[in-house]
Amino acid sequence: MSSSSYEREFKKILIQRGWTVFRSAGSLAIDLVALKSAKPKTLPHLTLAMLVEVKSFKGDAFSIRKTKRMLAQWHDMMRLAKKFEVRYALRMKGQKSFRLVEPKDLFKPYHWSKNDTPGLTLSEKSSSHHTAY
Repeated sequence: MSSSSYEREFKKILIQRGWTVFRSAGSLAIDLVALKSAKPKTLPHLTLAMLVEVKSFKGDAFSIRKTKRMLAQWHDMMRLAKKFEVRYALRMKGQKSFRLVEPKDLFKPYHWSKNDTPGLTLSEKSSSHHTAY
């Protein structure tokens, strides 16, 4: 599966959860911009925004230090995180779900464990998710 396929798949998951999502094809930092009304009935003009970088990886650990480009991208994400809601959507190849992880949590390699679910786990079929997402 190509990286753009993972981006489209995660976009679909967010849309299913009520987000409006824009994909930035060929991006170097942000793959998806997701927007959602905070409280559609009471505050329709208050909008939540999330910037998402989608990454897939082999093995059980993801590291931003794999290449110089990924590390530079992570520094950009950290800068953006000072002003915006920024997340990495990680998907280990062979898994059916994504994990939303803050950039600060990727300073050390991120280990995907079946027993531990740090971050928010999202999949097309999962109904249990944080209400904001």
